[in-house]
Amino acid sequence: MQEKEEEEEVERAFHWSLLSTSLSPSQVQPPSLSRIGINSFLYMIVLGIKLGMKPKDAISKVKTLSDVEGLCVSFANSRDSSDPVLAVKEFLTEEPYKAEDIEKITEESLTSILGNSPTSLAVLRAAKHFKLFQVL
Repeated sequence: MQEKEEEEEVERAFHWSLLSTSLSPSQVQPPSLSRIGINSFLYMIVLGIKLGMKPKDAISKVKTLSDVEGLCVSFANSRDSSDPVLAVKEFLTEEPYKAEDIEKITEESLTSILGNSPTSLAVLRAAKHFKLFQVL
């Protein structure tokens, strides 16, 4: 049980760090080895789509947080705010997403989005849900 709690705490801290840096450019790359990597990759793609990107464009172009930062800033400005995290609060739910939910938003299967990475596909098979929005 303690291992699961530690994993959840690491995941929470990772997502909070993404949000608390106001979506500044990051070197987060497409998923390779971890569930956290897959969560953050899908988080960026779904956020891009929710902010107006076409699904195919988001899947092919969004690789780092800086790729959606401008959209988040524009959204915040349209709401008379300077907080780009406002877009996250508006468009992503705190409830975990099921694979089917993300596939509906992206109009692609997760296996297609993740490509042929055996490790990522293994994580995908084991994942029951994805926490795209999470706060401490």
